[in-house]
Parts: sequence; C-alpha cells; structure tokens
Amino acid sequence: FEERISEIPLCKIFLDGEWIAATPQLEESLLPWRLPGKGVFETMRSYDGKIFALDAHLKRLAAGLKALGIRQTFSKAEIKKRLAENFIMNPFKNARIRLIIRQNKEKIHISVAAQKHRPFAGRVYRKGFRFLVSSVRCRSGKRFCNVKSIRYELYLKAYQEVLKRGGEEAILLNKRREITEASRSNIFIVKNGVVFTPALVCGCLNGVTRGIVIQLAQKSGIPVKESKFFLKDLLKADEAFLTNSIMEIMPVSFCHGRPIGRGKPGPITKRLRVLYSRATLGF
Repeated sequence: FEERISEIPLCKIFLDGEWIAATPQLEESLLPWRLPGKGVFETMRSYDGKIFALDAHLKRLAAGLKALGIRQTFSKAEIKKRLAENFIMNPFKNARIRLIIRQNKEKIHISVAAQKHRPFAGRVYRKGFRFLVSSVRCRSGKRFCNVKSIRYELYLKAYQEVLKRGGEEAILLNKRREITEASRSNIFIVKNGVVFTPALVCGCLNGVTRGIVIQLAQKSGIPVKESKFFLKDLLKADEAFLTNSIMEIMPVSFCHGRPIGRGKPGPITKRLRVLYSRATLGF
C-alpha cells in the first residue's frame, strides 16, 4: 500500500511546473489523502522506462476531472512530456508513478512522483492474500466509477482496519451488501470456469487493470461476466484474485479464515497472470 512508498528513496518530483529535489517530507505531503481540495490521481507501472496502459490511465484521469468539475488546464501532450521527463530525472526504469491533478480553491496543481518498483516476493503470489470484510460501506451507482479521487480516507480506513485484524486486503460492500471492490484493487472470482467481477453499478472503480484483464480473458476464450454478487458467492468461488497496476494480478486464497476453492491460486488465475505478464512485455 502507499505506506511502503516512504521506505523508498526518491530523487526528483515534478510539482507545479518544476522538478525539485524529493524529500520524505515532501513525498508524505503529496499522498492523495493528505492534499486539500478536490482532485484525481493515477498510479501507474513502468516497465523498462515505458508506462503500461498510459492512454487508458490518462483517459480515466480526464473523465475524473470532468466529473469533479475541474478544468483540464494541462494537455495530454504536456502530461506525457512530464511523465517522459521522469525517466531522465530519476534513475529507475521499472517504477511506480503517481500523477495527481487537483484543485485547491481556484488554483489547479499537478505533481508527478515516482519510486523504484519493489514487487511482492514470488512466495506471496504462490500463497495468495487473505481477505477480510471491512465495516466501511461504499456508494453504489456508476456515476463516479471513473473518479480515482484524492478523497481516499475511507479506503485507507478500510485497509488499516483489516490489517489490525490480520488480513492483507479489505473487501468493501455497498449498502445493499453487494461486493464492490477492495481497498486498493478490483475483485474477481471464478466459478465453474467463468470469471465474475462486480459491475460498475455496484460502486467499484473502473480500474485500468480490471479492464485489461477482462479483455485478456475474453480474447483467450475465458468467459467474463460483470454482475452483482455477495460475500456468500465469494466464499463458494473456485478461485478469487485482485487486480491493480502495481501488483498486477494477486491471487486470494482465504476469506475470514475460510479457504477459497482449495486455498491456493487456481488455474484460471495462473493463466491470466501469464497473459498479463506477456502483455506488459509486448506493449
């Protein structure tokens, strides 16, 4: 999660028109939930100096700004220029990069901060995460499905809550108790060879990696359904996994101490991990 970022030394951050020396204090002040005003952010992965699915991230960012009523004062070309400069200003080509555009009062701010990517150990992917349901409830409806907002406190609260209870990721439900998403990722389950993920109307973020995984599954002949489902459906699933740009596809093996399927990553999850890995190499 974002707390891991402060452990990684930084070099340069782009902030409101200039590249400045990064410090832990500056990086801490630019965490989304610490920023005043309203705005959106995108957390992206670069592979060998190239940002994966960049256009999809920028498309969602533009949609989020529009939904929040923030003027898009930075062109797509200018944003791409600053992101490219990041690889000149910082020595790492495999990175996690966070782009933020926000408005505080009348002023619009932009920042680009990157850290060297430190992946989870292979044993974590072989074992899978442990799920717990959070007490935090999400809104339903797809009005804000493209808004990755800096108002991130609820998701942080959900994540910290389950960490204290021994989980590794939080399941968030909406007021109808439908599964929406996890605190930092989208949720997928597999049942009888079909991949299910919450429909946007449930209240989940329209994740970039979520969309890529849906496309990869469909192209490889794996049926996918965006639908409404509940905790009981997750507990009866054959497999479950999470997606986001940083950890890519993370298997989930247990929920509230109960195994999902056989309590280890399943064959469809493994297959999609291979397909996603190939996609990041071939773009």
